[in-house]
Amino acid sequence: MGVYPVADATWGETTLTWNNRPTAGGTALATRTISGTTLALYEFDVTNYVRAEKAAGRNGIAFALKRASTSDTQVLFNSDEAASNRPTLFITAPAAQQTTLTTGTASYVRGGSFASQNFGSDPSLLVKLSASLENVRESFLKFDLSTVSSITSAKLRLFGKTSAAGSVTVGAYSSTNTSWTEGGVTFNNRPSTNGGPLSTATISGTTGTFYEWNITSFLQAEKAAGRNTVTIALKATGVTDPWAIFDADSSANSPQIVVA
Repeated sequence: MGVYPVADATWGETTLTWNNRPTAGGTALATRTISGTTLALYEFDVTNYVRAEKAAGRNGIAFALKRASTSDTQVLFNSDEAASNRPTLFITAPAAQQTTLTTGTASYVRGGSFASQNFGSDPSLLVKLSASLENVRESFLKFDLSTVSSITSAKLRLFGKTSAAGSVTVGAYSSTNTSWTEGGVTFNNRPSTNGGPLSTATISGTTGTFYEWNITSFLQAEKAAGRNTVTIALKATGVTDPWAIFDADSSANSPQIVVA
């Protein structure tokens, strides 16, 4: 039994006859030997044909089933009216390709008497909210999206831990300020952030592990607006004794954005 390509996909199920049947291609796309009187599932590999039709912009496709030689035995298949095991075209979609973006611009800032000090050379990014401004730390990261043409999903990925037992909930915030520099940002001149967090992650434990924030909508909007440089701020959403510690851009597990 062979499955053949049919160029005409406009025929209808209720109007099809032998006389008006569409012309099938001369070469079978795939063949199978059907044997036995017990129903079983059979498969025909039509991968190349379906790929070619899709590449040509044709979304409606048709097939013909024909025997390659004469025989007294009929072949019976379940049709689309059958209660189960109807004809099915199984398509395996390609795995989403991921792009990992890294940054060379990341720093934390600290309030109080440290408000004018820059920490751009520090190998860590710190985040803490405290009743005392002296102990408040916020972190800022800048990424370049120019190598990404489209965004289906995007996650900020950082390797982090807490300074002591407990947990710190950290929010990722957007900022329109992309002119700051790693060696120049301080608490006093830090970029302002927009509204609430894009997403949050709870950092817990003193052993480092990866944490992720969903920033898809923000990056999609920035990309759609033609803005390829983005700033993301990390701020604690509540007062805690421990602070969050993340590897900075100079570390082995440097900050990433994973885009699919």
